[in-house]
Amino acid sequence: MTLSPKQLRSAAVVLLAAAAAAETIKAPAFAAAESPETRVLSALNLANIPASRDKLQFLAPLSLSNPSATFKVMGVEKWQESSAMARIRCVKAGDCMPFYVLLKWPTAGERDASLHAPMLVKERVQTHTGKDVAVRSGDKATLVLQNDKFRIVTPVTCLENGVVGQTIRVRRADNKKIQMAEVEEPGIVKGIL
Repeated sequence: MTLSPKQLRSAAVVLLAAAAAAETIKAPAFAAAESPETRVLSALNLANIPASRDKLQFLAPLSLSNPSATFKVMGVEKWQESSAMARIRCVKAGDCMPFYVLLKWPTAGERDASLHAPMLVKERVQTHTGKDVAVRSGDKATLVLQNDKFRIVTPVTCLENGVVGQTIRVRRADNKKIQMAEVEEPGIVKGIL
């Protein structure tokens, strides 16, 4: 059986369309196959912060609503001696909560040389009072609600930085309700029942 030139062109168009569709389908599967660690390293490198797996430490388990979420570096602050904290969020807001990763270098000099993205780098966060921050945005904390008769303890996520005595916004884990709470100490906030 021989095909006419018109039939050959039609068959070629169908084959090319099928090949293009197959490539389109493969692209998201490849992105989902990358580990979150690899995607965080890519985001850091895009922000001109050279990082490698041996320098990177997640501070808490990462919870993603979209397994192929992409990340963006929101800022970096110099931390103890030779480390830095990078604040990262998902490009699409609903894919994850903002989170921090710790970056480590052998010396403070090497850290300072590596952090050459001045718009993203900050010194350790302090408030106008000069007190150290007790809780940071994205940190998990315990909310204590108490009155004369009851005491309720529930996990929350801090939505802003705060020093001891400062009132901040927190999101409850059980019902996602946002409320105000006073910072008692690192990891503990107090609300009104």
